[in-house]
Amino acid sequence: MRSLVRLAGGDSEGRSPSDAALASPGKAREADPRAEQLAAVWRLLRRLGVPASDLDDAAQQVLLVVTERRADILPDKERAFVFGTALRVARTMLRESRQRTVELHDDVALADDVAPIEELLDRHTARRILDQLLEQMSFDYRAVFVLFEIEELSLSEISQALDIPRGTAASRLRRARVQFEGLLTRLRARLKRGKVR
Repeated sequence: MRSLVRLAGGDSEGRSPSDAALASPGKAREADPRAEQLAAVWRLLRRLGVPASDLDDAAQQVLLVVTERRADILPDKERAFVFGTALRVARTMLRESRQRTVELHDDVALADDVAPIEELLDRHTARRILDQLLEQMSFDYRAVFVLFEIEELSLSEISQALDIPRGTAASRLRRARVQFEGLLTRLRARLKRGKVR
């Protein structure tokens, strides 16, 4: 994540972050791990329920905080700092989006590679189902679940990112898994009955 911290300041060739890493996402991910890390922040924000119309703004806010606090970030704690910042930004964005009356739609396609249409549809469907299940979870459980199961952070990193004891992170993860399994079981039952929306 240290490179994400550097992303906020541009690259060694003097290009801005948008020029250096964001202008060509497919090529940038191959050549520059910073773009991949920014994509991880974007994915995390999305999985935490930030509306599609607010994702770019939320990712920008994360970068601004990382830029402003760059000197305060301890070595080997960059990932926890960046994800913790993303969690706080997501919570704020969700609170603000609930206050709006505009209904937002998620029509963002994340696939950069050209793949067979069936595979893209399967990925899109799976992502949509996952998003629906995650939306039904409480924010605290969803945050720990996404960080551990999807972003693959350790419990220590999660406790640092959320500023909670490791035991609390472990407890929330256990409860989140139970909640997720329950939601998945109910979805499967609805699928069998043919009552899927």
